[in-house]
Formats: sequence, structure tokens, C-alpha cells
Amino acid sequence: MFDRMNNDRSLLGIIAIENTIAGSILQNHELLRKSELSIIGEYKLRISHVLAALPGETMDDILEVNSHPMALMQCGDFLQAHPKMKVVEKTIRPVVPKKFHTVIFRAMLPFAVNWLPKSIT
Repeated sequence: MFDRMNNDRSLLGIIAIENTIAGSILQNHELLRKSELSIIGEYKLRISHVLAALPGETMDDILEVNSHPMALMQCGDFLQAHPKMKVVEKTIRPVVPKKFHTVIFRAMLPFAVNWLPKSIT
């Protein structure tokens, strides 16, 4: 995004640079510092996470949660309350596997419900 905005000054972009739970997002601060761009405004967005699983599965069935490190950090209290759930960091948006293993049920923690279609949320 930074490269594209540097090359096309007609574009505006929105990035996260601060998180009330996790603190500063240092990678984005560094990208901003290295660019020729500047901050012109602020927008506060409430993020709400969901734990997505297959229909009929219960909390007891979930043994692994996959998500972006920031989302996992934001859900730290929930995950600490469920210590049997293995936490797996993914740096891209999680994808629901086509086939779930019978031994380990995996769930995903989407980045936020904001990207889900209205019919799902």
C-alpha cells in the first residue's frame, strides 16, 4: 500500500498504527517513517472478533485456534481462559480448511467481523 500511495498522490490510505489492547503497531510505524507519506487524520474503529467453527461443534471440540498474531493478542483473555486450545499464529487471513481432521478440530479467529458479509454478522 505504501509503495502504491507513494507513486499515486491521488490515493488516500487507512492503516492501523495503534491498538488499545496490544499497543503501537511498530511495523506500520516503520513503513510510514520510511515513506514520504504523512498522517492527515484519525479514525477509531471498534474491532469485534468471533471464533468460527463448523456447525454442531462445541467449545470442548476446539483444540486449535489459528489467527493473526494481533488478533490472538486482542483475544488473550479468552484464550487464557481456554488453555486446552493450542494457539497458532498465521500472518495471512485464515482460510477454513476443506477437510477437518477427526483427531484435532481446528477453529479460526477471523481478523474482525467487519470483513464478513452482512448476512453472516
